[in-house]
Amino acid sequence: MTSIDKSYFDEFCKIGKFRTVKKGECLYDLERLNDHVYCLEDGLCALISITKSGEEKIYHYFASGSIINFTPAYLTLPSNAASAAFYMYTKSDCKLYEISYKNFYKLLSENAHLNRYIMTLFANHFSNVLYHFHFMQEASTPSRLCKTLLDFSYMSGKRRIVNKHFNYVELSKYLGVHTVTVSRIMRSLKQVGAIEKDGHLIVIKNLDVLERYIQDTESLPY
Repeated sequence: MTSIDKSYFDEFCKIGKFRTVKKGECLYDLERLNDHVYCLEDGLCALISITKSGEEKIYHYFASGSIINFTPAYLTLPSNAASAAFYMYTKSDCKLYEISYKNFYKLLSENAHLNRYIMTLFANHFSNVLYHFHFMQEASTPSRLCKTLLDFSYMSGKRRIVNKHFNYVELSKYLGVHTVTVSRIMRSLKQVGAIEKDGHLIVIKNLDVLERYIQDTESLPY
């Protein structure tokens, strides 16, 4: 999060009610529309859908510092919208600030810079989802997994750590592949020195090697 993003985020938090939410709670769905925006101070949330076979598909993740659930505030939904079955779920225990749409609208009407910021976030979310689907269609499975590891990593001291909530099951849901496939690719990445495990954490050990597999310039046997 940049310093500008942090300052805007803090402005929204000031008018919100602090809440702690357990992993696996639904913050939003089209069948039970709520009327709140959330500032995610700590944790991980995901926009998902459930297929007819009961399979969970993940469209977008929201990490700490995200403002979520503001898009429905701008939508006029058709009568059959509930059939789309989109949900916002907490993928970990979360700390967040809950803002009613009424107070959200009021703050935006009084602050043009915050209004522009929300429009920028909306455009970025849309762009990220489009890129995700394009990349999922075009890239190889090892490339997609490597890109996901990099996208959800951060520097901790001198080490680049993957977000602790991205276990093999979570990665398989995001990539749309079996957990066995994820396990095999991760084992191959460890063998070539791209990553290592530290307890439950995934550590990116060699960024150059990882990026070569992201670009698909090398084939990774698994």
